[in-house]
Amino acid sequence: PAYFSYPMLKRIAQNSIGLIVHNPGAEAMVRAHSPGARIFEIPHLHRAPELVHPARLAFPARAFVFGVFGHLRESKRVLPILRAFERVASQTPAGLLLAGDFAASDLERAVRPLLRRPGIFHTGYTPEDQFLRYAAACDACISLRYPAAGETSGITIRLMGLGKPVILSSGPETSRFPAAACIRIDSGPAEEEMLEAAMLWLATHRSEAREIGRRAADYIARSHDVDRAAAAYLVALTACYHQKQ
Repeated sequence: PAYFSYPMLKRIAQNSIGLIVHNPGAEAMVRAHSPGARIFEIPHLHRAPELVHPARLAFPARAFVFGVFGHLRESKRVLPILRAFERVASQTPAGLLLAGDFAASDLERAVRPLLRRPGIFHTGYTPEDQFLRYAAACDACISLRYPAAGETSGITIRLMGLGKPVILSSGPETSRFPAAACIRIDSGPAEEEMLEAAMLWLATHRSEAREIGRRAADYIARSHDVDRAAAAYLVALTACYHQKQ
């Protein structure tokens, strides 16, 4: 818990000419430690990959496949995801891909019995080419973060850029994403119930899920384009240079 309670930003913030962040959540953390800091918010850049061929996964043909990617730790809400998936899979054909290694042995021991349930496929660490193929094979993705540490998830940006509907944790870190381009759920007591409802809705409204993914890809292509990010960095660095002079 101390990792999330003490960002340890004050010394850097007070001694920097300017700071670059990727989202309003990170900016708020800096402001709390250094109200007078000069901050530039620049979108996390994204470069669309070449044509990706989906991996072949051992799920039934009609299964709606959810994917969870990256290092699997408690803050990515792995246990609530597994519990919610089990209830969703009892109501409609569904599969769950966990693509990543466990960052904590305690969590791995806790989820081991759940990983043996039908419809769940767990891989270890996935290299770049395999990550893209797994992501392309999913119908929707889950990218929860609680507690958050002001970070913008690069994996989330890439999944949305691939045209996947993504279930996110509500919060300032994700507040820039348009409501029509993702699905947000609240952290806290209602998290698991909201997650189950969101997963079930996606699995039973497939055309609407694809439309959310299309909007996500359009938004990422417009707002997280490499050229746009580069131009914003140039503005920030130029401003800092003149301030230093």
